[in-house]
Amino acid sequence: MTGSAGRNPTRRVTTRRTAGQHNVGHADRRPQTGPWRGVHASAWHGRVGARGGFHPVEWGCEALGTALLLLAGLSAVCLNFGPHSALHTWGTSPRPLATGLLFAGAGSLLAISPIGRRSGAHLNPVVTLAFWTQHKVHPHDVAGYLAAQLLGATAGTGMLEALWGAEARAVHLSATSPGTGVSDSRAVLIEAAMTSVLVLVILLMTSSAATARWTPLVLWPLVATLVWQGAPYTGTSLNPARSLGPALLAPLLGRYWVYVAGALLGCALAVALFALLRPRHVLTATIYHDPHYASTLASSLPVARQAPARSDYSAVERSRTRSQVARDRGCLTSGFRSRISTPRSAPSSTAGTTSHTRSSGPRRPTRSSPKPTVQGLQIRDTRSLLNKACLWGRECLRAVWLRSAPWRARQRTHLPAGLMVTADRR
Repeated sequence: MTGSAGRNPTRRVTTRRTAGQHNVGHADRRPQTGPWRGVHASAWHGRVGARGGFHPVEWGCEALGTALLLLAGLSAVCLNFGPHSALHTWGTSPRPLATGLLFAGAGSLLAISPIGRRSGAHLNPVVTLAFWTQHKVHPHDVAGYLAAQLLGATAGTGMLEALWGAEARAVHLSATSPGTGVSDSRAVLIEAAMTSVLVLVILLMTSSAATARWTPLVLWPLVATLVWQGAPYTGTSLNPARSLGPALLAPLLGRYWVYVAGALLGCALAVALFALLRPRHVLTATIYHDPHYASTLASSLPVARQAPARSDYSAVERSRTRSQVARDRGCLTSGFRSRISTPRSAPSSTAGTTSHTRSSGPRRPTRSSPKPTVQGLQIRDTRSLLNKACLWGRECLRAVWLRSAPWRARQRTHLPAGLMVTADRR
């Protein structure tokens, strides 16, 4: 079939262009199955490109998540390996496993928390760089996320020292260092191998819509196993930010380069291996993908609408039609005014009839405008709601003033003689 007869009439592909965002084609019909069941159509985008600019909320969530990860994970190290720990009777093998379960469990819980859902819960510079190689992170966000992760790791280590005191200083603030008899080059290779496994699993999990939401659950036993088996050799960093905080405050910066070189080498190896698995592509840059949360990261899965930036507001307002502006500014106000001033009338005899402006062809059913949700609320919606609230308040005050006219007239008759205002003096 040729022409429009061969096209699917229920699926319309459009092109959306926003300042600071790549042009992406997406379908206007959201999926009805899977984890996106029940997501309102007004809060859904088929594909979203990486957005550049200044994103303090996402970067702040990333810094806070990294600080909490370091505080919880390093506290597990102090609990299991501190001088006054009650787990000395467990032996040398169960304690690294318990530490890995607590450390990885904290990371998985942060990923599914509102903080992690908003920022993507990378919490690791190599994860951000891996997603950047897949064109899922804007260079602005790469710089912001890396700075937030390093600052958050330092702040989390500082909170650990303030909380644990001498117990934390006894274990050098849980700083990572190669084990006895392990050379620096061998430590780099071990860290590279473990980091490549971690990054490759993350890329594989986020490359399928069926497994994207289960990434935190898979990372929990994976990281725990890596900590269990690799701690005697390198301390199992897997994260340059995790090693930077204790190395700065301990201070033990002499062998920190081992964990930076190993992490970068492992990230490059994982990206190279993932490139061989064609045609797999990363769908989302978030560890736990939630379609109800907006994101500045690129995603091929449904996400909530992102409010336009301040510089994009004028362009968004210019793109709105005259009917939309009239509906937002005058519809509800005129209806409220008519209910106050117009008495109720008998129903019209033609209430059941419907007039059609088009006489030729079947009338196309119109779709009502969806109500804005909390997640999909945009800047222009907020301003219109504020305008409506002000207009409603003015109409309410006007109605109260008009209805209180008889009462005010009665009150004037009971005023003292010196304050009475008569009709002759007016």
